[in-house]
Amino acid sequence: MLSVSSRRRSSLAAAATLGLVLVASGAAVASDPADSTLVGPKKSGTVTTTFTSAIQGTGRLDPTIPCSAFMCDTHTLTINVPASYWKKHTGSLAIQVAWTGPENDFDLAVYDAAGTEVATSGEALTEAEAVTIDAPAPGAYTIEITSYLATPGTEVTGTATLTATATKKK
Repeated sequence: MLSVSSRRRSSLAAAATLGLVLVASGAAVASDPADSTLVGPKKSGTVTTTFTSAIQGTGRLDPTIPCSAFMCDTHTLTINVPASYWKKHTGSLAIQVAWTGPENDFDLAVYDAAGTEVATSGEALTEAEAVTIDAPAPGAYTIEITSYLATPGTEVTGTATLTATATKKK
């Protein structure tokens, strides 16, 4: 028969092992696909890409804590337009992440290639977060999904839509 202290040590060891397994499994999670590119329409039009994620952890209650693969997921989105594109077009980039169950709470942030936050959404009691970036500059953007307080493994579907309308030349 195990003593109380032996059982405590065994329980602590098991909990520590489980924690390591959870952290290790969280580190392997990434959006599917990990990256995508939207090419601006030559005239008017809309282009869309989708991705999915299932973050294995929860509880990034403090946004000053660096994101880890256990609490967050990222998707790299490249906007492929010429530098002069928005001189001849009007439009925007709309990004949405959605999930099932308002009891799950995810947050959305978008960063440009320099790592500057360009858009964020963090509403409670919803099943989606969405942002819009007017006339996005060409380049890579990081879409960060954070599990603020959600059931681990909840699937999140992301959509990025670039909409452009050609304008008359001036």
